[in-house]
Amino acid sequence: MQQDGRQFWPNDGDGYFSISTGNDVVLGILRQFTGESTTISLYDDEDFGDDDFLGSATISRREGDQLERRQDIMANGAHYVLTYKVRDNGVFD
Repeated sequence: MQQDGRQFWPNDGDGYFSISTGNDVVLGILRQFTGESTTISLYDDEDFGDDDFLGSATISRREGDQLERRQDIMANGAHYVLTYKVRDNGVFD
């Protein structure tokens, strides 16, 4: 996974992680952003080549109501669901 072009999972650039049909993976990772939005992108391989991009979800700071939200990411016959919450931690004006 990348946030705005920088890999943050798995392990900030190290290692592999395999996800197969029916698996749920709870990351429990807090990510900060200070602009109007941030983009979370999924890749099929740790060597981010053009053929490994699976799709992305753009998350707006206006979603800062702490409600659980979901975005579908679909590519190459695969379907991923990104579940997240946005919390205003006082950085936004």
